[in-house]
This record gives sequence, C-alpha cells and structure tokens, in this order.
Amino acid sequence: MDEDVHVDSEPESESGSESGNESQKGMQTKEKKTQKEKETISKLPTLLKGYVNNSDMSDLKFVVGKEKKVFYAHSLILSNSSTYWCNELKNKESPKNSKGSQIIKLKETNKKVFKCFLEYIYTREINVAEDVIYSLYELAKDYNLNCLEGLLEHQFELLLTNDNALRHYCNTFKQVFSKWHAITLRYLESNSKELLKDKTCFIGYDFHTVYEILSLPSLRVPEILLFRSLLRWGKNEMTKQSFTVPLKRIIDELLPLIRLQLLSFEQLEEVSKTSLVDPKILLDHTLALAKSEQLKSVVFTRAGPRPNDLKVLILGWARGGIERMDDLKRSFQYGEIHQVEIMDIRNEIPELSTLKLYDVIVLRSANIDELIFSIELGNRLADFVDTGRGLIVFSINALTNNENCQIKGRIVTDNYIPLGIGERATINLGQMGNFDDPNHQILKNVTTFKTKEYAHIVDRHINGGNLIASWISGEPFITEKRRSTDSGIVVVFNTHSTSTRVTNECGKAWLKETDGDKLFSNAAIYVGLDRFK
Repeated sequence: MDEDVHVDSEPESESGSESGNESQKGMQTKEKKTQKEKETISKLPTLLKGYVNNSDMSDLKFVVGKEKKVFYAHSLILSNSSTYWCNELKNKESPKNSKGSQIIKLKETNKKVFKCFLEYIYTREINVAEDVIYSLYELAKDYNLNCLEGLLEHQFELLLTNDNALRHYCNTFKQVFSKWHAITLRYLESNSKELLKDKTCFIGYDFHTVYEILSLPSLRVPEILLFRSLLRWGKNEMTKQSFTVPLKRIIDELLPLIRLQLLSFEQLEEVSKTSLVDPKILLDHTLALAKSEQLKSVVFTRAGPRPNDLKVLILGWARGGIERMDDLKRSFQYGEIHQVEIMDIRNEIPELSTLKLYDVIVLRSANIDELIFSIELGNRLADFVDTGRGLIVFSINALTNNENCQIKGRIVTDNYIPLGIGERATINLGQMGNFDDPNHQILKNVTTFKTKEYAHIVDRHINGGNLIASWISGEPFITEKRRSTDSGIVVVFNTHSTSTRVTNECGKAWLKETDGDKLFSNAAIYVGLDRFK
C-alpha cells in the first residue's frame, strides 16, 4: 500500500511577499478605477442632457419643419447614435454657416418630434406623449435606431386602454406600424369583453373599422355582446344621418358577421325582437339548437387564444449568470409558446400595468436584499393573479424559510401559494415518483423527471391546493391552487429551475435528458389559457 506523502510548503520569501502586496495593491487600484469609470458612465445621460439643443461647441444646425425651427447638435454624438447618421455626416456636403456649422434641413419633420428625438440621442431616455409617438417611431425607423424602436413599442403597449385601443387599431394599418397593429390586435382580443360592454364602443368609428373588428376570429367574447354593440353603432349612425336611412340597411352587411349559431335560446329571442334578422334564419338556428342537448352547457364564445398567443415573463435573476435565465426561457419555449421574456427585478419591481401585458409570470428568484421590495413584489404578484392570470413559482428560490430568500407580502399572507414556506433540503439523485393527478394537463406526455441533487422545500402539507405529482420520497413536487373563482392559478414546482444544459458541473440541476422542458411548458400553457375558458 502506498504511503501518504506530506510535503511542507517552503516559507514565502520577502521578495515574494512584496510582490504579492504590490499585486494586491494593483488589483485594488484597478477595482477603484473600474468603479470610478462605472460611476462616470452612469452620470453621462445627466451630463449630456445640458447639451441638448445647446449651441455651445455645436457643429450641426438643423432647420426643422415648415416653421424652420432651429436645433443645435454635435456631430460626434449623432454619428455614434446610428450608422445612418455616421454615414450621412461623413459623406453629405451640406452648406455651412459663418461659424462653420453644417446646416441640415428637415422640412417634413415636426419640431416637437425632433426635440424628443434629440433628447433620446443625448440621454437615452424617452417619455413621449401619445400625439408624438407615431411620428417619433417613423423617425427611429428612418434613422436605424433599433433601441429607440424597441422602447417606443414598449411604451405604445403601455398606453393602450379600452378607451383608445380601437383608435390605435385604425391608426396602425400602415406597414411601418405592423408590429404596433399586432400589439393592438392582441389587446383587443384579450380585453374585448370589457371593451364591448362599454355602450360607447364602436361609436364614432366608420363602417370599415366595425367590419374589421367583427371579422376577428379570436375575439374572446359572447356573440350576443357583439350583436348589442353593432345595434348601438347602427342606431348612432342612423341619428347622424337624420333618420333618413333605415337601421336594417345600415347594418345589413355587418349582420352576417354575427355567428347566430353560437347564441342561446334566450339570446336568439332577443335578436328576434329587433326584426333585423330574417325570421326563417332565426328559426333554423333555433331548431338546430333544440336538437343538440350538448349545447345547453356550452359557453358560447368565439375561438380563444392558442398557446403561441401567450406571453410569458420570467422574473428574477441567477447568481450563475444570464445563461441560467436563458436556460429557463428555453424550457418554456419547448412547446408551442414562443413569446418569453426575462426581467431583472433586483433594482425595481414592475408596475401591475406592465405585468398585465403578460399572461403568465414565472418567479425564479425572490432574493431581494431590501425587505420592502420583497413585500412589494408579493403584493404585486397577488394583484396579478387577481386579474385571472397565471403564476408559476420555483420553491427553492422563493419559499425557503431563509429570510433573505423568502417571498413575502400578500401572495403569502393571503394564501395564494399552494405550498407552505419550509426548510430547504438536498438529497442526491432526486426522482419524480407518484402522479397524484395522472390526467392533469401539466403531466401530458411526461414520463420522468430526475435531478443530480434533489433540492426541495420540506413541507408535508398542501396549503389548500391540489397535489399533482410527488417526489419518490413522498414530498410534494408539483402543486396548484386557485384562491377564488375569479383569480388565476398558481403552480409551484418544488425544485430548482436550472438544467444540466448550463450547470453540468453543479449538482443542483435537473437532468436535461428527462422531461423538465415538457413540465414547465405544459404548466405555462395550463395557467395561461385558463382565464379564457
């Protein structure tokens, strides 16, 4: 048998010690320099704000719009903003004034829009009014400013309301606004029920707009609401034409867009009383409805959304880097879901209006240093679930009894979460065991789920929820809960979210050869589509 050999390390020489000290000082100096550079960069927008439309040291003079409003700028800043301006300022021989400033005339550009454009170029900040956002977006596309395009798309999405969605739907038919048109269409489809309950819906819009909306195949609304909105619009049009045109003639071409076959007996009777639809057609639909006993329990709506219509937002961050967040994003995109985004919440909790742009929120981490942030996050997530939308939580990063990691606020105190706060435990080679609810949608086409290490929250009771699957040890693995009939579903995966695709060297990861991607994707589809049933 070989003997263990122990070799004492030689004492460090004085020269070695001095070299080490010098190296350490050098590192500290480098760190201070890096920190100072970061602080300087963070102050740049504030420093540059003072140079917006400032003639000091400017070498560009823009003459904008019919009013010939003069704006001053600096070629160095503009040429670094986009390839368009870099090439334009390098190649174009524009006239110069007595001070040597290059003069550029922009006759077709609005002065208010150009001012917002310059402010963004210098500060990288954007806060525009609704009357400017369209023209500014066209300017961003003309000048190849992709970042500004993205910011304006997000801001446009935030400004949509039930009061203005139809107007923006009409305003975005131009090809340049194709992305905005798709955003508006999605908003209309998601909020059509509330929108059509408003008695002013369609009022003030022309025939073609009403036709477009009624033709949408995926409006998530009972057909009778469409008929009532059409009736109100027709009566308003009749008033505008001083009652010279009969109501039936005004809406005659639009009536075929109402799917009478989706109406109940009572609703068919309501339509019949208006005398707008041929009695024979109504009779045919009534007889067809009477023959089908199944239809009595059907919720009569148009086709709802599909999985690829859903938008998923992953909240949190990963200590191991963005590749772990991207790995989770890849899991949710495994099936039919394509729209998955990531948001870092270390410095700011998104407003409910921002969260409501998504159908599903995934909470990967709640490791928030400040207690008030953790409570605010929990309250915001509870508000989100109250809107009928879905939440998925990974327990390892959110439900541990470690105060620094634990999610707090209303999402916990008001019992939205189906699994209680518990102690974190790790066992080698975890494996999914019993399918407690074998026909559940989350388990569709799932056969196995294994981890290199079985990290989980020890909690042997389900907090008023439904147990979907367990670990082989008997601990809960997947649980769900709906707090009230109007709230969305919260699903908890009692494990970590990262796969061996990115952390093969780390034990705390599920094996990529097993069905983790299917489980997570199925869960997102399940909670995301729930509110449209």
